[in-house]
Amino acid sequence: MKEVRVCVCDWSGVISDDREPIYAAQMAVLRAHGKQVLSFEDWLRHPAHSAPMLLHAMGLEGTDAYLMGLFRASLDAVGERGCVPMMYAGVDEVLASIKETGRRVVILSSHPHQNVHAEARRYGVVSVIDQLHGGVRDKAAGLVSICRSYEADPRAVMFVGDMINDIKSGKAAGVRTVGVCTGYHTREQLQREWPDHMFDTLHDVLRLL
Repeated sequence: MKEVRVCVCDWSGVISDDREPIYAAQMAVLRAHGKQVLSFEDWLRHPAHSAPMLLHAMGLEGTDAYLMGLFRASLDAVGERGCVPMMYAGVDEVLASIKETGRRVVILSSHPHQNVHAEARRYGVVSVIDQLHGGVRDKAAGLVSICRSYEADPRAVMFVGDMINDIKSGKAAGVRTVGVCTGYHTREQLQREWPDHMFDTLHDVLRLL
């Protein structure tokens, strides 16, 4: 097994617990357009893995860019009311530990880049992140690009995610896949995609380094 050189992490559900504000923002958009809203539990189980996909699925029309704009505006409004993401406990120490081993730390997220970067600043982890990519539509292509940027064999790159799409994207890119159970999808849902490793939290990833 190749030694891991690059640790790529999804943001939401791995680093940042943003489920409450994301849910509130998406439901506010649906409500404003007269569409049915979901319970929190049904929303978590929904197969859509991005705001535009969810809004499309619930009957809103428009381009992905248009729907993402609606979602971003709603997310900002939710944040102004005090409903904001929170960093999972101890994640800053985990990222620092990975960095101290000489490995690269990369963030790959479908959420808006400015939101992810703002959260990273608020959490105090910008200094340990080598690359931060937000607003990513195709995570498999993003992972391939990251491998190329470091001239790294894909099996020396690890992608940590909390959703089925993360595992599928990692496999499509040929990198090592790690599922963690802190976010949007359950252990059972993630295990159906057969990730290379399955852990409770990001802290457990240190076992692989």
